[in-house]
Amino acid sequence: MDWDIVLKKTSMMDQPRCGVPDVAEYTIIQRDLKWSSKIISYQIVNYTPDLPLSEVDKAIQKALGVWSKVTPLQFIQLQNGMADMMISFGVREHGDFFPFDGPTGVLAHAFPPGDHIGGDIHIDDDETWTVDFSDYNLFSVAVHEIGHSLGLGHSGNAQALMFPFYTYFNSEAFTLPDDDVLGIQELYGSKPLGIITPTLCSQELPLDAIAYWEESVITFKDRKVRYHHPNLPESKSFSTNSLWKNISSPIDAAYNYPGKETLYLFSGRKFWAVNGSTSPNEGPRNIDEFGIPKYVQKIDAAFHDTERKRTFFFTGDLCWSYDEELKQPDTGFPVSLESQFPGIGDKVDAAYIHNNGLIYFYHQTTQIEYDSSRKVVTKISEIYPC
Repeated sequence: MDWDIVLKKTSMMDQPRCGVPDVAEYTIIQRDLKWSSKIISYQIVNYTPDLPLSEVDKAIQKALGVWSKVTPLQFIQLQNGMADMMISFGVREHGDFFPFDGPTGVLAHAFPPGDHIGGDIHIDDDETWTVDFSDYNLFSVAVHEIGHSLGLGHSGNAQALMFPFYTYFNSEAFTLPDDDVLGIQELYGSKPLGIITPTLCSQELPLDAIAYWEESVITFKDRKVRYHHPNLPESKSFSTNSLWKNISSPIDAAYNYPGKETLYLFSGRKFWAVNGSTSPNEGPRNIDEFGIPKYVQKIDAAFHDTERKRTFFFTGDLCWSYDEELKQPDTGFPVSLESQFPGIGDKVDAAYIHNNGLIYFYHQTTQIEYDSSRKVVTKISEIYPC
């Protein structure tokens, strides 16, 4: 792959383009720069007035998905704090000594992986941004700039995404060209096959909560969320408030409901329903909605069983069952934990169903693997320091 374009025809310079310098002696982009972690955080610092916030979020998420589809990279959106990739809209001089030039011309620029400004993407808000073929399509520009943020320079191949001049791409049909696939996989490798169970350390125990989120496992401990890579034995920690800026309480239990793409977070008798890393628009609700009686002060653990189409809640040695479709608790509950899940014992700190179909219960430093189809414990593991 050609990493730098040394010469351009003068006539091409008038075309809308990426603002990352192309001359070889300019050292913003270097071939050997890449992120050390396969889990990369990003934050959309501000939004263009040209589009609804949700459309900007969607365009950026789709652009990131293009790169994660062919690599081990996983992207996590933060709402607060400092992320690896800070994405912002600005005009003219916007704080990085590389001012934009007004409408047309340079559309955006990005910095390679690194500290401080490294990985950041700046988009010229003097342009008119769209989600279709008119004016400038946000996805088309963002997916190119993300390539720079991951460590790629420009390509001299006019068919490549990393060619420096603007081209409209349909986000629903776009496939990363071979030239770009070769470049990004040279930096990060190809996407691994298979899904692993997370490797927990005793330092994380006892868990406050555990759940699936965006095809990965996340654990909660003391206002911290640890994101476990779905295909690699790697994890990364974030504060709860950095992921969901309206939620600063410690999380007691969590579960995801796949049909709604919703993650439920519980703290005391409150809960929030969040969509990915999007902060809830409403305040916390009460667990009365699930039919949990007043004497229960907090939920210890929860998970949704897609086979049974039931959500199970645990507190102390008791278990409740809730029908998500009918939105009502099942009759005959609560029952003892042991009667519903024989061999589990009388207390759990956290639980979730893995993509392999098995339930994993956690108590203190013990992990219990459970086959719900046979109602048997299949494995008990003691978790040791990493």
